[in-house]
Amino acid sequence: MCSRKFLSRICLAVMSIGLSIQAEDLKAYSQRIYEEELRKIHFKQLFEKAPEPDPKAKPDIMQNLLFVNGDNGSGTAFKMQFGKLPVIVSNAHVFLGLQNPVIRDIQGRKYKILSVFGARERDLVIMTYRPKKNEGPRLRPVKDVSKVRVDSNVTAYGNSQGSQTHSVLPGKLLGLGYDRMEISCGIVGGNSGGPVMLGETGLVMGVSTYLTIRKVDPQSRGTRYGGKSMYSLYNVRRFATRIDNLTPNMLEALEPDALENERKYYAMSEKISDELIKSIRERNLTRTKTFLDSYSEDLVKIDEHRWTSSYLKREYLSNRRFLGNVFQILNEGDLILVSRLRKIWNTADITVKKQPRPAVRTAECARCSGTGRIYSGVSSSSTGRGGLTKIRHNKAFDSDQRSRTCPICSGSGRRKISNASTSSTSSNPVEYVLPESSVKAFRRCILKAEHPFNGFILGGTEKNERGRFSYYSSGKLISVQNRRLEHILTFRGNHRTPNAVETRLTFMFNRLVRVELRIPYSDQAAADYQAFLRKNFKDLGDVFQVRLSGNSHFLFLDCRHNAYMPLVELSQNPPTHSDNLF
Repeated sequence: MCSRKFLSRICLAVMSIGLSIQAEDLKAYSQRIYEEELRKIHFKQLFEKAPEPDPKAKPDIMQNLLFVNGDNGSGTAFKMQFGKLPVIVSNAHVFLGLQNPVIRDIQGRKYKILSVFGARERDLVIMTYRPKKNEGPRLRPVKDVSKVRVDSNVTAYGNSQGSQTHSVLPGKLLGLGYDRMEISCGIVGGNSGGPVMLGETGLVMGVSTYLTIRKVDPQSRGTRYGGKSMYSLYNVRRFATRIDNLTPNMLEALEPDALENERKYYAMSEKISDELIKSIRERNLTRTKTFLDSYSEDLVKIDEHRWTSSYLKREYLSNRRFLGNVFQILNEGDLILVSRLRKIWNTADITVKKQPRPAVRTAECARCSGTGRIYSGVSSSSTGRGGLTKIRHNKAFDSDQRSRTCPICSGSGRRKISNASTSSTSSNPVEYVLPESSVKAFRRCILKAEHPFNGFILGGTEKNERGRFSYYSSGKLISVQNRRLEHILTFRGNHRTPNAVETRLTFMFNRLVRVELRIPYSDQAAADYQAFLRKNFKDLGDVFQVRLSGNSHFLFLDCRHNAYMPLVELSQNPPTHSDNLF
């Protein structure tokens, strides 16, 4: 199978690594180079023209069927001719999803896999193997499934319910798609990975893959999607994956060692998801939270893994979304993100930088026009901002004028326009300083949002988000605060919401993590913004959450990155190992 040219390339590669490598390392390196080159050759041969079959030699279907057994289940595979190579075909969820899979034929002989190629978008794997002695003709694919007439006779074969016996399941072709087909063959668990054959031709149309079970709705009654009878509660549909229209860019080569690790990570995420479902069904939320805490480090390890298999990555992300929904239900935040942030925080060398207490900025009170009092009676000729009567201090008043203290400014005549120094503590505010390596690690955790909020992108850099709108110039800037990890900029008004009084942007590690809008309260405004949030931000599935709160004076539209609150909580409880903390 390997030419002299191939062997010489391996020898040259091995010689190039130098003489200082130990003999065992040299052997392992040679084996790795050999396997990489072999995968390249096999990948090329998969899409070369197949040799013409012997018209007199008809393949024996049962001799080409294989059992796939692992520690956590079983399935089916089959031998066929694909391009110039003999290959074993199965589903990705069978061969990649099973732990320690073993492939046997109907005689009980085991098969050694040489190369594994996974489909990027389909539940499919194609494996090259070492053929057995005196192996008969292998199955061949239909050249173009799209030309097969719907309602044609088809037959599925496989290891039904993991019984270790191959079943024959006749049926019809019910529908065709670009990557799958619907069949009526009675496939069940264990048939996954088995061939679906076209009539009596002995040609493979596809690979049995999955079934769907859905509750019958009224509009499906009387159709084939309404169950077997008018009284059916559920309808089952069965599907197979096409293999006739695969192209080179649809497949990816999988390295054995990486695949072994990814199987373990995938199995761990499946176990966690299954345990969570069990806990939720039992309505034992305390047990669920305890279980999640015990697996937090494992979840971080899985989440940081760079997957080589597109299928396993896709399946893990599906489990990840499920875990995220559970975290929200339990009001636990994103446990994986929290664990990652805590891990970085606990190993960071943190110092404290004292900040001078910023002065409180004020402006003339619009309610009393700077007088500190609200008057009734004779009006004055001098008029203040907003059409309000403006009467200066120390002016003689007519006897029929009555006054009371302004509730907005408490009689001072000026109102605060910054809460930069409202802390009741006597100590100056502090800012945490972290090493650049920790800062970069935190930045990697603050993912960029896919959807905007108020035109801003949560997770974006300060330069990009401040520069996104010319509105946020220094002329609109009210205050700048540095508080622990937060860099907070408060601006007057808002570029998009005319009735907003203030816009506050909070950055951590130079990433936007919070956007707050303060809006004058009214019943109509509250109803409008609630409808706005339901329409645009309900079940968004992004890296931020939006909340609406308020009091009798203002509404607060608050958008927070998922990393914001965990970082705030960490900063309030700094690690004790640092010598530079107060």
